[in-house]
Amino acid sequence: MIDANPSAKELAGEGAFIWLGKAREWERQTGKKAIHFEIGEPDFRTPDNIVDAAVKALHAGKTKYTPSNGIRELREAVAEYLGKKRSITIDPDCVVIGPGAKPLINALFQVIIDHTKPNTALIMPDPGYGPYIDNAKYYGAKIYRVPMEERNDWRYDVNVLRQVVESVPAGMDKVLLTISPSNPTGGILKKEDWDVVEELAKKHDMLVVSDEIYDDFVFEGEHTSILSRPGMMERTVLVHGASKTWAMTGWRLGWMVLPKHLAPTVGKMIGNIASCTAEFTQYAGIEAVRGPQGEVAKMKAEYRARRDYAVNAFKDMGCYCALPGGSFYAYPNIRKIMDARGFKSELDLCNALLQEKGVVCLPGPAFGPSGKDHIRLSLVSSMDDLKEGMKRIKEFAGF
Repeated sequence: MIDANPSAKELAGEGAFIWLGKAREWERQTGKKAIHFEIGEPDFRTPDNIVDAAVKALHAGKTKYTPSNGIRELREAVAEYLGKKRSITIDPDCVVIGPGAKPLINALFQVIIDHTKPNTALIMPDPGYGPYIDNAKYYGAKIYRVPMEERNDWRYDVNVLRQVVESVPAGMDKVLLTISPSNPTGGILKKEDWDVVEELAKKHDMLVVSDEIYDDFVFEGEHTSILSRPGMMERTVLVHGASKTWAMTGWRLGWMVLPKHLAPTVGKMIGNIASCTAEFTQYAGIEAVRGPQGEVAKMKAEYRARRDYAVNAFKDMGCYCALPGGSFYAYPNIRKIMDARGFKSELDLCNALLQEKGVVCLPGPAFGPSGKDHIRLSLVSSMDDLKEGMKRIKEFAGF
């Protein structure tokens, strides 16, 4: 009997969905409601104007196949939306639409990694978003981790970044992944970080994959993008989508901006993976990027309030939590709780926290070795749930 191949067996899977399953089972067995800090799914409703656009499209019969890379109208709208925010002009032919960002990441790595002669290095932040590792490793890339600095608000030590890039053997294709704002830490790269990224990308002929899906949730200052820098458009892939900004996780709608030489092939690969993205969903996406943005501003204000509450709550427990500059995550250092309760690992702590208090968080090392002594909280539950969850964590810690 044919078994799963060794590379497939090594897939870690996304921890948030694994822990969501654990939480649902705990709720089923106990009959109680868990406090969900595990999955990055906004608790807000999709704005009504977007829902109305989808309903209108459904009634208009927009339920057919579309071009694999997306309908022209949405690609133009996305190019205009992202370009305006980054003060650049984006060619709609460089935009590829997919049923969520993950299939696009999968398609990209299938296209840029040659599995017949594994010679691709993925240089990525640690901690960092796990599906990039799973996809890259599966197709034969080697992972090079760049430790991010908690003491530096989860930014690079740029000298370490240089050392890691320089450590990649000559002849290997280099792909540099950046995630800003970060999942899982909420850290944001600053101008001096981007200066070094640009320098290294040009010096080593690297492709930069810039995940900017949380760009609308930057709490202080403005979002900055590597795509805005001269000469970087032809060597940058921008990962973005509708899930976070407009609370559209279940709609499955993502997009990429790619160098012109890569976009057609990634578009064809999406066709092999998913045929296309649902037509009515794409029309909802047009309304998302072109319609009023007042609801997004309200979400941002609420996420900032939740961030401030969570950081202060951990501070009151004597646990350091670097202030997230963006996204809707907190990544506190819980070494004090581990020591107080005698836990040997963050996994043990998270399992006990779920079983004893019904609070669901993710172990920090799930995002890389630099996540040691940390857990990740998604601040996507209501403020009432957040307060209750932090109360339970404090009781659990015994402080």
